[in-house]
Amino acid sequence: MKKTVFIVSLSLFSVSDSLAQNSAVVGQNGYRHAVSGGINVPIGTFSESHIAGISSSYSWSHHRFGYLQARPRKLVGFTADGGIDYYLGKSITEAGNDFTYGNYLYIHTFGGIICNPGKKNRQKVYLSKTNIRLTAGPAMGIYKGNAEVGYGIKLSGSYYFTEKLAITPGMMFMKHTLASSLGTAMISTTYNF
Repeated sequence: MKKTVFIVSLSLFSVSDSLAQNSAVVGQNGYRHAVSGGINVPIGTFSESHIAGISSSYSWSHHRFGYLQARPRKLVGFTADGGIDYYLGKSITEAGNDFTYGNYLYIHTFGGIICNPGKKNRQKVYLSKTNIRLTAGPAMGIYKGNAEVGYGIKLSGSYYFTEKLAITPGMMFMKHTLASSLGTAMISTTYNF
């Protein structure tokens, strides 16, 4: 019990410290909101039953999306992410019989950390065109009309090729009580506002 209280307290402290970020640094000019849409490809045992899926998500941060022209006061900040992923089931032939796996819908709400690595250019001006995010939290998987609550974790990174548009590769792992861990690789396009 003491370990659980300690771990929960430590987690809450680190999240509250990230949430207590000061207002944006003058000249930072980052965006707070990002929406993404892309393609997910199941990996591992998940790829045996499902083919590529589509995803959409919304993310929030404290002025850490897009080009940053000033180093954030803290190396790591808070971010939140919510989304929906839809995977199509595969059709297979087993012992001469055709079988089709059902489609899989995955809904998640994650919280976590974001980091904006960057460097000063020759003119001594800081510029960051990337961010790396690690988020985790509760999720719900719906398969053939049955819903099951679980949790997931996502690691993703965005590279901005314009001020508002980025390419975002990543990986996500999903775990439910009665199922093996499901993994997916993803690639999406992100728009900031």
